[in-house]
Amino acid sequence: RDLTKVLSFHVLFKYLRETSSSPLYQEFVQIENPLATEIDYEIKPLFHTMMTLIFSGVPNNPSIESESGLSPGRIRSLLKECLLKISQDISLFEKMIILCLQSFELKLIELIEDDPYETILSYTIPNLIAEAIDSTKAQEFGLNISNLKAMILDLKSKSIAYWISLLQELLACEPVEVIMVPDVKLNDEIDKQEVEYLSELYASGSARVSQLPDLVPYHIEGNFDLMTDSKMTPFK
Repeated sequence: RDLTKVLSFHVLFKYLRETSSSPLYQEFVQIENPLATEIDYEIKPLFHTMMTLIFSGVPNNPSIESESGLSPGRIRSLLKECLLKISQDISLFEKMIILCLQSFELKLIELIEDDPYETILSYTIPNLIAEAIDSTKAQEFGLNISNLKAMILDLKSKSIAYWISLLQELLACEPVEVIMVPDVKLNDEIDKQEVEYLSELYASGSARVSQLPDLVPYHIEGNFDLMTDSKMTPFK
């Protein structure tokens, strides 16, 4: 709901994983026995904003010490240690945040220039959803995107104490840890289930298909032909 804070965490995560001196990569990837091969993040401004750190390529080999990366709580514990180290070197942290803010501003400008419609939707739809859930949260449509420049300027004016407070929020939270191990057999089983479900869907007729617009069967043959009795108009 608080777009300024969402943008702040984007800047913070950009520093944590995207810079040449990325603290997360130094802690988990660029070590003798890596605990991951890649680190990514997602911030979804849902009704309750959800932030996710994704560690890929975590080793699962009992013969080496680093396999403990898959042990429950191991990644989470090391992550908190990493954040604590950052908060202890305020001078470096402040310098990197300034650089990340400049980079983030340029990235936003590029997004708006390259794909203005998608960018505008991504900043306005969350507010429409929030308003639908709680009418007291209504605000002028497009207000977020029109205030984006002002928000960036506001972030640039914030003291290092503000950014330290964001780190402290991450340190204070107890994240949900999800450990997923690739399973080739499971992938095959999921593919099989999807094929069976789609076959059942096609056989059940257009009444059921109309309830699932994302799965309306179609084929492209120089045009857009629907394989149901829907009244949707084909387009060229």
